[in-house]
Amino acid sequence: MRGSGESLPAGTTVTGMEVVILRDPELQAIPSYQKGQAINRWTLYLVDWDMTASLQEAAGKLIWAWPGSNAVSINVPQSVGPRHQMRVDLQTNPETYP
Repeated sequence: MRGSGESLPAGTTVTGMEVVILRDPELQAIPSYQKGQAINRWTLYLVDWDMTASLQEAAGKLIWAWPGSNAVSINVPQSVGPRHQMRVDLQTNPETYP
């Protein structure tokens, strides 16, 4: 586990899929007359380091499990370590705030 923006140690070799979850969700307000409600939107990054992981399949399973979520591919320069990335925005059920 490493912090956001923290690099891998020199000489580290990575294979497979990495899942990066941002620590805090974004709140999306829902207009309401009685109590304040908001949807938590969690941002995840799916990272394929060696072209062996199916990011499309993983993203599809996440979107199916959390309706209202979406996924987009991110272009990665070939000279940079990861081979393919996707950003997945998961939407949770509304929460009520006083």
